[in-house]
Amino acid sequence: MNVLDPKDPNTPTPYAIDVRRTAIATMRRDWPYEPGEVARAPLHTGWYYECVEAGETASSWPVFPRAAGETLRDGSVLWQTRHPSEVSLPSIASVEWFIDPPGELAVQAEEISNGILYPLLTGGRDGQRYELTARVEWSPTGQVEDVTVIIPVAQR
Repeated sequence: MNVLDPKDPNTPTPYAIDVRRTAIATMRRDWPYEPGEVARAPLHTGWYYECVEAGETASSWPVFPRAAGETLRDGSVLWQTRHPSEVSLPSIASVEWFIDPPGELAVQAEEISNGILYPLLTGGRDGQRYELTARVEWSPTGQVEDVTVIIPVAQR
């Protein structure tokens, strides 16, 4: 989990949480894919992979290419490597916030822009670390992903 900059409990503090990577599902093993579906490798390669020939992925992981346009045979699926800027990401349909421990830290407001969440946090107890989870629903896929960060609170 990412640990963000400390928050002063007496000052409303804006944060930026990039959730774009969660918009593309992680590739699965022994799984059917259709042309046009886009997935990402389980290890961050910095690239996305578009199915260009339908089939089912192999049971073991392949070696993923890291250059735009390169292809990869994975079981009977043929993937083509895509740079992230070449892939249309879904948009955020909704965000639900969860804070653990609850009660003292709060999301006062939020903005959403290009797959980045901008919550404005208030409160918190000096010396406490909070897990802030954004449950993001993507449109039009309906895919739901949780993104959790750590917010330490320290009086300045």
